[in-house]
Amino acid sequence: PHEAASGPAAKTAFGPADVRDTPRIPTVEAAGPEPDPWIGRLLSNVYQVERKLGEGGMGAVYIARHVHLGKLFAVKVLSASVATNATAVERLKQEAVSASSIDHDNIVEVISFDRYADGAVFIVMELLKGESLADRVGRGPIPLHQALPIAHQLCAALGAAHARGIVHRDL
Repeated sequence: PHEAASGPAAKTAFGPADVRDTPRIPTVEAAGPEPDPWIGRLLSNVYQVERKLGEGGMGAVYIARHVHLGKLFAVKVLSASVATNATAVERLKQEAVSASSIDHDNIVEVISFDRYADGAVFIVMELLKGESLADRVGRGPIPLHQALPIAHQLCAALGAAHARGIVHRDL
């Protein structure tokens, strides 16, 4: 009743051309996203990059752990395409210098500005906990009793920057 088949796998103990006798062809795994080259890097011989926190037009922000202290920090890294632009590198350095000179509760503390062995540029900052203002606004209107303290803190930070002759470029 089975038609005659030809070839080495045509007839098996289980019947004609049983799939258990078919040679296995290695399958190609679907390529997932490439691993992030920053994860695992040791920066300035003390900051071990653990994971990405966020990304923007100029680069990305990672969480890094100080290998001796165990403390977590935020690391802002310029993207490879931006890092080749001397003006962008100078802006990031100026941002680090400016922010570190203000010393205000509502302005992130900058710890370090450095380069990785491959020339990549980064700044190390205190890691802030909580929700970003953008995320909060994205959830809907902020009631006045919550918005006023936020506005007060923002104005205090800008006032401290302006007192040092620093104007925020994005405002």
